[in-house]
Amino acid sequence: PKSAYAHYAFGTVLASQKQFERAKEMLSKAIELNPEYAAAYKELGNVLRKQCLLNEAESMFQKASELNPKHDRTYDIADDIVQKILNV
Repeated sequence: PKSAYAHYAFGTVLASQKQFERAKEMLSKAIELNPEYAAAYKELGNVLRKQCLLNEAESMFQKASELNPKHDRTYDIADDIVQKILNV
């Protein structure tokens, strides 16, 4: 489908099933279809975090925060990742 939401929804289902590589593909496609889709960046950040790809996850959380600055939880997660990177 050409729907960013469909790719996002499928990506979140795949992530919940721990199919992280396929989830990344779906979420990346959602972002490609709609580069302003903050929730897709946030969910992709969650997937990357679960794979311990902390630098990449931080980048996704920062983009989600830029697109939707009122979403405080994204800031919290991004701060947690920065702290983990600094303590490594």
